[in-house]
Parts: sequence; C-alpha cells; structure tokens
Amino acid sequence: MDSTLSGRVILDKLSFTQQFDLSNFVGQFGSELPSTAAGSFQQNMKLNVSLQSADQLNLASSKVTMAGAASLTLTGTLANSVVLGRVTLTGGDLFFLGKRYVAENGTIEFSNPVTTETGLEPVRFHDG
Repeated sequence: MDSTLSGRVILDKLSFTQQFDLSNFVGQFGSELPSTAAGSFQQNMKLNVSLQSADQLNLASSKVTMAGAASLTLTGTLANSVVLGRVTLTGGDLFFLGKRYVAENGTIEFSNPVTTETGLEPVRFHDG
C-alpha cells in the first residue's frame, strides 16, 4: 500500500542549545550508519515536504552564529530520503575544534535527485 507524506514547513527562527557541538554534529555525516532492512511502510511512504526559511534566517548558539536562507525539499521515500534545494549563507561566525572562523558568504546546493549530496559553491571562511 503506497502512501505520501507531503507538506510545507516555514522556518522563521532556529536556535541551538548551549550544549550544541558542531564537531560532533559534522562527525555524524562522515561515518557510515549500519544498514538496516527497511520495512514495507518505510519503502512505500513517499515524501514531498518543502522547507522554506525566512529571507534572512539567523542561527545562534554559543559556538555558531550564521545568517542566510534555505529552500529545500525532502523527496524519495521514508526508507531512502533525498534532500534537494539550496542553502545560502550571508555571514556569521563559528567555533570549530577550538578555532574561530568567520563566514563571508556562500551557497550549499543539493541537486542530486538520487542521493543527498552537496555541491558547495565555496563558503568563504577565514580565521577570526
């Protein structure tokens, strides 16, 4: 039995807890997750969820401040989801592995309809 989860999420504010650690968060994407067999529910649940941010979204925590906007779509199935769209960064600071970096601007593009991959139009960071 096929089903679809669709909708639109409008994001106007995003914040992190004081305990948020960017290096731990990034590390989750660098390692392979163990493969688990998806059930028929996850395989048959189609996704069509869009996420729009405010034109100028500000992210803030003790270690990250970023400004930008996002226009993303979650497609595929629950078992094999894919992110498509773009995140545009217009500035900010981040503390990563004990160093402060300043972001000037950049774009992160998600354009592969088969798997979630980023095409990075260089986000320019420099030591702060």
